[in-house]
Amino acid sequence: AIYSGLSEKANDNGESVRRGSKAGRYANMLFNLQDYLEAIGVHYGYLQGQQAPPAPAGTGEMSLEQMMEQMPIADSVKE
Repeated sequence: AIYSGLSEKANDNGESVRRGSKAGRYANMLFNLQDYLEAIGVHYGYLQGQQAPPAPAGTGEMSLEQMMEQMPIADSVKE
């Protein structure tokens, strides 16, 4: 009932209830509620969590995020 109520209010206000599109106040409330309830379900074992996507196979190149993780971070206070 809460899902349909938030979805109805979002539609009444011209908001899209599709993820990835511009969401307004009620659509954001709906998305947050869905996310929280899914997290609770996964935590208590009622739902299976999403698995991480597989790592790219053998390209030998690193993504920007991987390079940044390996960079040493200097402590500016000590320098």
